Amino acid sequence: MHEAPEEEADNAHSWRLCHADLTARRSAVARKKSSQVPPASPAPVPPIGSLVTRSQGKASAEALMASADTGDPFTYAEAMESPQPDHWKRAMEEESTSILLNNTFAALNSREAQQLQVKPIGPKWVYKTKHNPDGSTQYKGRLIIKEYELIDFGETLAPVGKLTTFRYVISLIGKYGTAWNMDHLYIVTSFLNPEIYDDDIYMTLPEGRPEGFNHPKIVVRLWKALHGFKQAPRLWHCDIDALLLTIGFTQCSADPNFSLRSDGILIHLYVNDIYVSFPDAATNAAIEVNAKLSDK
Repeated sequence: MHEAPEEEADNAHSWRLCHADLTARRSAVARKKSSQVPPASPAPVPPIGSLVTRSQGKASAEALMASADTGDPFTYAEAMESPQPDHWKRAMEEESTSILLNNTFAALNSREAQQLQVKPIGPKWVYKTKHNPDGSTQYKGRLIIKEYELIDFGETLAPVGKLTTFRYVISLIGKYGTAWNMDHLYIVTSFLNPEIYDDDIYMTLPEGRPEGFNHPKIVVRLWKALHGFKQAPRLWHCDIDALLLTIGFTQCSADPNFSLRSDGILIHLYVNDIYVSFPDAATNAAIEVNAKLSDK
């Protein structure tokens, strides 16, 4: 049964309206999607081992800039061919004078050197340019021993002071306020003063050797430690422990770097930093202790 022409026209008109409405809705949805800002993708997270804090990054950058600016020589030949040979010579002379005054080694005669059953260890000069806060520049030369050439050497373990002990001392001072005091000593040459008793360490002298040692292949026997000596921390620990025992201190069994005395003086060692804590009543005794420790 056929529909009337009027109904067909109405149906066609309704279909066109529906189609137009659907098209308009689709266009509106498309415009809305295109106007939205896509979410930013999260930045990749570096692995935990490669995280660097701002202070570490600043220190690394400053170190790189300093190394790039200074161009410190790596060998004696480079130091003599650098634009500052006189500065490096003066630095080596100061280091050599300090070593000789400290009686760090003694030279062997030619017969003793020929009869050695061990191979002498090689030396090395280490050069460093130091920029001071006031704008001045210092040239440092350090004579080190290449102890990594040794296969067999004595014990190197040296205990380090515990932070829990240090916090205990700080809390003790905080509790009693002005009735307790703390002094801080930093022993610059702590690893260079202890004497070597157990091992016979022999070393050749480098180019730029101290005055008076002009033989080309001179061999010396070390009496005291040099920079780079692996046993130096342990020798320092044994040396300072022996001194504390002679002046009446007792070592704590829980922390071998913590010692106390009957007059109330407490000493805490952290490598070559020494913290002396004492009550007001022991001020004069603490001054005497500080003087003896400073001589080390």
